[in-house]
Parts: sequence; structure tokens; C-alpha cells
Amino acid sequence: MSTTTPDALAQRVFDLLDQSATKPAELGVLDHELLPVEPDELPVVGVYLVEDNPESLGDTDSVGGQRRIATIRVEIRNRFTTGEKPTEVTRSYREWVISVLMADETLGGLVHQLALGAYTPYSIVSDTRLAGSDLDFEATYIT
Repeated sequence: MSTTTPDALAQRVFDLLDQSATKPAELGVLDHELLPVEPDELPVVGVYLVEDNPESLGDTDSVGGQRRIATIRVEIRNRFTTGEKPTEVTRSYREWVISVLMADETLGGLVHQLALGAYTPYSIVSDTRLAGSDLDFEATYIT
């Protein structure tokens, strides 16, 4: 396994989603945070690095590289209407993101393991009723 950088990991996640043969035709995939987002951009997914930390202080692998954990967030945004549950209008996109990323838990050999961490659903009601789901993926890798 080669060494990598946190930015390369976020780029790999973006590439996997953006270039997926199963990507829903109506879904945009961007390489940055989404808020604010324009209504005509919905539905949309944003991919970006949240943080990168040592797995534990002084933790190294057998060849001396440092084990690290990068948190890569995939934000999903879609509009919803009265009577719809916000979690339901993002469900198919959440399931798609998880299936694409977990199909290869090494991200093509860049990481030791990719795991789904936090899932945060929410909604915002303003001029546009916005449903959101944030999926945090934890990537363990060696520098």
C-alpha cells in the first residue's frame, strides 16, 4: 500500500461518486461543502475533508509510517414538500453513496479501511424546504 494524503482521499471519494456508472442522472456531485446551495442545484452531493488526525499518539505501522484517520464528509441535499419526510427524500442517495464507497473499502488501495461513521439527518425550512444528510466516512491510512 502506498502512502497518501488526506486531500488525495477526498479526491478519490469525489471521483468514485462523480464517475460511478450507477450515479442517478439528476444528481450533481461537487468537491466542496454545500451550504449555501441554490435550489436549481438540487439534488446534489458535496464531498470534502473534515479532519485528519493520528489514529493514536505515536502509533506507527510495521514500516514506520504513521497511521492516521481522515474524516471525509459526503453531504446530500434535496428539496422536500409538505407531507414528505426529509429523511425519505435523501434515502435513495444515501444508499447509493454507501453502496459505491463500501464496494471497495480500500479506495483502490489508498487506505487500510474505509468505514461509515456518523450519519446526521436534518431539514431546513425557508423559501426552499431543504432536506440534508451528512455521512462521515473514516479512512484509516498510512503516511
